[in-house]
Amino acid sequence: AKAKLAELGIDLNAKGTQVPCAKSCDLGHGAQLVFENATKKTTSEDEMEGTLKGTIRVFLKTSKEKTKLLEQSVKLTFTRIMGGDANAVLRPVERSPKGDAVIIRASVDARSGRGGTATIHPIGYLGWNGENWVIGGVPKLYIPGPTPE
Repeated sequence: AKAKLAELGIDLNAKGTQVPCAKSCDLGHGAQLVFENATKKTTSEDEMEGTLKGTIRVFLKTSKEKTKLLEQSVKLTFTRIMGGDANAVLRPVERSPKGDAVIIRASVDARSGRGGTATIHPIGYLGWNGENWVIGGVPKLYIPGPTPE
């Protein structure tokens, strides 16, 4: 199986990369990932707890189109005790060693001096097919070959 993977040009020791993506980032092949955070924080009168409400959206933007990958409503109540806070974020994008596949996730994080929680919103896996980024797609390199034994 290792010989077959090597024949296909797949290096099992190659490491992928993490691409920081606070508001937008370049995925390569002319595509941009865009994160829209339309959430707002409010605090209670006694400042003991807060609420994060709104919507998060993630788009794949190319020169031809803008495709919505995620639209998620958010409503989270969090404690403000011990420096508590909450935020909606786009997690760093996991990119394959050759840059032809990415995994995208967003999350709503709440934390305080006592610890924290994260609610992960998986957006998906994108594969470069040689012409376009395809949601759930398989990179072009892997399409024609048989399954390694």
